Amino acid sequence: HPYDVMVYQEGDHYYAKDRRGNLICIDSPTACLQESVNYLAQFGNKIYIKSGIYNLNNNPVNINNLSNIIIDGDKPIIENTVITMYGQQYNLNMHNIVRNIVFKNSSLIIQNGYANLFENLEFYGGQIQIRLWNTEQWSEANWFRNINLFDPSIAGFVFDTPTRGTSSYANNRLDNIFINLDIQGSKGIVINSGASIDNVYMSNIRIWVNGSNIVGLYIDGDADDAKIYNIVFESFVPPSPTSLYAIYVDKNANKIPTIIKPIFYGNWTSKIYNPYYKWIVGQTLGKSTGISVPVGTNNTYGQPVYIADYSRFYGTIPTPRIRITWGGTFASGETVTVMIIFNYIDGGQLSITKSATAPGSYWLTYDDLLNLYPGNNMLQSIAVQAMSSASSTQVTVTVDALFG
Repeated sequence: HPYDVMVYQEGDHYYAKDRRGNLICIDSPTACLQESVNYLAQFGNKIYIKSGIYNLNNNPVNINNLSNIIIDGDKPIIENTVITMYGQQYNLNMHNIVRNIVFKNSSLIIQNGYANLFENLEFYGGQIQIRLWNTEQWSEANWFRNINLFDPSIAGFVFDTPTRGTSSYANNRLDNIFINLDIQGSKGIVINSGASIDNVYMSNIRIWVNGSNIVGLYIDGDADDAKIYNIVFESFVPPSPTSLYAIYVDKNANKIPTIIKPIFYGNWTSKIYNPYYKWIVGQTLGKSTGISVPVGTNNTYGQPVYIADYSRFYGTIPTPRIRITWGGTFASGETVTVMIIFNYIDGGQLSITKSATAPGSYWLTYDDLLNLYPGNNMLQSIAVQAMSSASSTQVTVTVDALFG
């Protein structure tokens, strides 16, 4: 066979043999899994686990400081264990592959790992099913795909609070993840306080819930430029559920992932629960209202005020609709001019001015916006300045903007 170690079950016994058929282990507390990992530390890099039920009786398996290993299987069922993939630094836990395995009442922990691949896995029960956890350095660029997470008591997938090292879980990727939540108090995907998932990409996520006091996506960390595409939240509970939230944004959340094409089915206490009023970014929607603009005098513009910038929209500012409102009292012959400035990522800038001699408001037209877009470019920020023709002024200027 093309593997360096074969693990298999015959009756009530567990065995591990090398590629020459030499016996490595029989009936260890870890069903010969730990012994097989230890063997790879010296010989080869591939383990194959044949179909069977491997009950580890709460004995852990530790994969310490190993890279470029493959753990494959014929859908064996591994029960009652915690498997930890640990690197004292990221390059001691990198380019590993774990695939085609079923876990029951078990957890998979990745500590300080880089560019590992996890695919075609199933989890049933247990507390935290998959846990990324920085304890020395960081855990970045790992790929999780085609994974089913069923009925965890705490959470299906967790970006956990680092204990040492950095906060970075950057550039991890989750594709085709299906999560079923039936247990009160459980969560689907968790971004805990202190965890930073910048540039993480999640796609084709589906979360089913059937109970109260459940959260689909919990955010209490930093999600700078993270994107979630095509996520479906489906509730099977009767109307008026208790504490059932598709998305829960907690007090330590900093930047929120851009959520593109979310779909919500069924009954929820709230689709998005945001008690601390954090800025939530979707594909197209946002607003800035009641922004006061300082009015300069003697035909000199006051300080600019930004009504939108790159960081608030994580790289792309949607098409705005902008309203200028002049208030207060105009002196005889006084003109107050407002300049809207579009700043582009390549350093380019376009602007338009609108003036008033009496209180009132004005929405920028599509013709106005057409003059502010040069063609194919990325809008980085929108600034507003105002000035009066008089030496002093009692005129006020405010701006409102809708995006999308």
